[in-house]
Amino acid sequence: MVCTPPTFADGQLTADGKKFFSPDSEVAVTCNNNFVPVSLTTTCQSDRTWFPSPQCTRVSCVVPYLQNGYYKFNNVHVTADTRLAFQSVITPNCFDGYTPIPSTPRTCQSTSQWDVREQICKAITCVAFPKDFQNGYYDAEGRNSPYQYNQSITPSCKGGFHLQQGGERRCTGINEWSGEDAVCQRITCRHPNNFTHGNYNGTETVYPYITTLISSCQTGYRLNNKDNVRVCVNNNTWSGTEPECQIVQCSALPTIEHGTLSSDIPLYDYGTVLSVTCNHGYEANGRISVTCQADGTWDSPLLQCVPIRCNDSSGVKHKAVTDYPSLSFGEVGNVSYNTLLYSLTNGTLRVNCSSERKLNWITEPEFGKN
Repeated sequence: MVCTPPTFADGQLTADGKKFFSPDSEVAVTCNNNFVPVSLTTTCQSDRTWFPSPQCTRVSCVVPYLQNGYYKFNNVHVTADTRLAFQSVITPNCFDGYTPIPSTPRTCQSTSQWDVREQICKAITCVAFPKDFQNGYYDAEGRNSPYQYNQSITPSCKGGFHLQQGGERRCTGINEWSGEDAVCQRITCRHPNNFTHGNYNGTETVYPYITTLISSCQTGYRLNNKDNVRVCVNNNTWSGTEPECQIVQCSALPTIEHGTLSSDIPLYDYGTVLSVTCNHGYEANGRISVTCQADGTWDSPLLQCVPIRCNDSSGVKHKAVTDYPSLSFGEVGNVSYNTLLYSLTNGTLRVNCSSERKLNWITEPEFGKN
């Protein structure tokens, strides 16, 4: 009983040209490029089969452990010991306060190894301050080197100077500080912060010592504090407090008889528009809306709702009738008729005014000829 070399995908036995193998013969398994054997050898069995069955599997690499960090594959976090296919690329990512060294991506090689040497996540520290600047210094609030990740330092200027450029800086990388280099310049004041709904009379970016600025509010707003004058003083700041512009408000309108306002609150902001909705049978006398003005008053006389007038007499037309009363909604009156030619035989002469602006008979009259 002998074994013949088996056929299997992506590999072959190292048979050295041999076509037959006796039982218990152990033969090496070799695989094509980018594949590796599941078992390095296989043995001929007495039943002419091979054990273990020779197989080749695609090359893969095991994701390594990265202390204080992790790897990403296709921008997705992969855990250590995950197996990835040949030519897969992983990138190192460190936790906050650490940086990868080296930061180069790693590629799975045909040897089932990654092509970049072992990486580490190194703690971020800064050994020294940023470079010195004239007429000033950095303040680390009593902390000493090395400065830890995200620790802040503040530039300060010597007396007689102010900070023209720069601000708080933080340790963001190994010996790397955020922000820009500080620059100290002789006392001047930068334009104050803009304030909502107002402005200063000056338009410069930087003002000399003792410059005076006056603040004012936009139309419809008034200063909420009395200090509208600010002066550039010794500490590179402006005297006084930041202006506050408060919106002008109008008092509530009186109750509208036979109607309702679109809002009913004690005070209304500048620019608010109120409209009136009149009850059934009533209409606005003139304007239907008013606007709160910059001086705190409404822009027109008070709104009113008055009864509508009936100007349509088509519903009570009759050849005997000579005149119709002028009525408002809800009113009742009598028509006049030609008493020389006609006489009232039934009904009444009374009409009323409806909300549709029409005159209607209360009881339609009947007339006879004289």
